[in-house]
Amino acid sequence: STTAPINEVLKKNNHSVCFNLSSGEFIVARENTTNGGLNLVFNQVILTGQGSGVTHVVCQKDAGLGFTGKNITLRNVTFVGCATLRYSTSHIEEITGNTTFQFWSALYFEAVENLYLLDVTVQDNPAVGITMYNVIGNHVLVQDCLFSGNSINPLNDTIEYPGGGGLYVEFTYCEQIDNTNENCTPSSNTFANYLISHTRFENNT
Repeated sequence: STTAPINEVLKKNNHSVCFNLSSGEFIVARENTTNGGLNLVFNQVILTGQGSGVTHVVCQKDAGLGFTGKNITLRNVTFVGCATLRYSTSHIEEITGNTTFQFWSALYFEAVENLYLLDVTVQDNPAVGITMYNVIGNHVLVQDCLFSGNSINPLNDTIEYPGGGGLYVEFTYCEQIDNTNENCTPSSNTFANYLISHTRFENNT
């Protein structure tokens, strides 16, 4: 357990490594990025705690985690209080004229191949608990997890952008107006095998 943010440790070690967190709380600070998220590129990385009830990763205000890469495992850990703004491709926000809208997400996985979430608790985040965007591979596993209380409170939280809910899965979407849209690639959503087992969803709104 440490009171110092773990951001730098996670950013400096991103290949073939296992982060073994002890019991207690570990802080994720807001990054000096556009959305404040700690965005990590991991390859063959395991982040494990001593159990979802005893190892807690706690985010500061408007801080959260983003992951991209291959063969990522999160195990035996709880994530609390995380939320950063992310872009969706599935809707058009007509009010502002933007082609995509933003929403709050606690943990955001984008373009990940093979993802393992084992005994992970995502709890009391003012956001969607976990977003999987173009997460593919033969092994996308959510097992023995808990998604609880991931919700925006309209009395306490900013509701300019939506958020809340347990697990959100999205693949690249675009409206085929013409043939110039390079974001429509079939490779974004092929070979995606998802298995969700022994996992509970409670009070996510």
